[in-house]
Amino acid sequence: MKTSTFVVFLMAVILMMAASCYALDYTADLSLSLSEQYNDNIFLTNRDKVSDYITLVAPALSLSTRTAQSDILVNYSPTFNFYKDNSDQNSTSHAASAVGHYRATDKLTLGLSDTFVSTREAAAIRAVQGAGPISTSGERITTNTLAGDLAYRITAKISLLANAGYTYTDTQTGTDDVSSYTGGLGATYLYNSRTTFRINATYTFFDYKTSSNSNSSSYIAGVNYRLTPTLVIDAFGGVVITKVDEPKRTNTGFTGGVSATKTFERGTASISYLQSVIAGVESTTPVKQQTLTLRYTAPVVERLDASASAFYSRYRAIGGTVTAGAEDRDDIGGTADLTYRLLPWLNGFFSYSYINSNDKTDSTGSYRNNIVTAGIRLSKQARF
Repeated sequence: MKTSTFVVFLMAVILMMAASCYALDYTADLSLSLSEQYNDNIFLTNRDKVSDYITLVAPALSLSTRTAQSDILVNYSPTFNFYKDNSDQNSTSHAASAVGHYRATDKLTLGLSDTFVSTREAAAIRAVQGAGPISTSGERITTNTLAGDLAYRITAKISLLANAGYTYTDTQTGTDDVSSYTGGLGATYLYNSRTTFRINATYTFFDYKTSSNSNSSSYIAGVNYRLTPTLVIDAFGGVVITKVDEPKRTNTGFTGGVSATKTFERGTASISYLQSVIAGVESTTPVKQQTLTLRYTAPVVERLDASASAFYSRYRAIGGTVTAGAEDRDDIGGTADLTYRLLPWLNGFFSYSYINSNDKTDSTGSYRNNIVTAGIRLSKQARF
């Protein structure tokens, strides 16, 4: 926690110092969410399920600033979880992030971001990008991702891209600790106002603390096409080569995806499919992930907004011996959310989420989980 907090804090200070002399404006957003949650399977078990009511208190602070050349956003939100009948599960979750962009010249843009999450709540862990399947509950998992990118515009149509990233995952037991290092190069070509082509190559090294190290190399090409003013299609695909050191194993497969986003007069809908190789937070070798997602967001009436999503994910481990339950698992689920603006500074919200996780190697590791949450959110924004 200390290391990650320091990284976020140091990065925010450096970016703010660079922007402070010429800032056009500063914005602070302060909020407080109070909610009550019902979870019908807090330990994610197949039998003898334990349910509980959980009170959540979540203050949040967001600071942002911008200049003619840069923009910065810093967020921090702890969440205090109080269980009614299982007080030994009481915990505090932490989420922090910092994002900055700097336009050095008309042609060169730099970006830097840091994202930190530390929690025992399975639903929060599952929301972390690249987390993979979650088969246990109650173990604190901490992840931190530091990433940077560069874009250099050679001509009005051609740009060169570069990116680098570092992610670590620290588990309470230490069994699944892993660090990953990523670097990539690419280019984009603006064919016309509706079509952009891209290519890129990415290398990732997985440093597993209790098992063999691995690496993956991916080579992809993609296109982004605006079919109509309200319909955008994006597709990419290529090959990914994954190597495990011990036992020696090489896996060559497809990586890629396709998505379509449609904007209506009232609302937005999207469908996407993604196949990739991730580290996962409960695996000691890389995991092949395949995910199909549907989303829809729309206002119901003037003050009432609604959103819904559904997903299907399939996970398969690549090589080696992995943590039981994480190597061969299918997840299907969805969420529904309602937000009602009571006052300019007060919102009420209701959400429901469901997941059915099917362990293909051991049926006792399968589970179903329903979560219902209702609460209010107070917010205040200040500009200075």
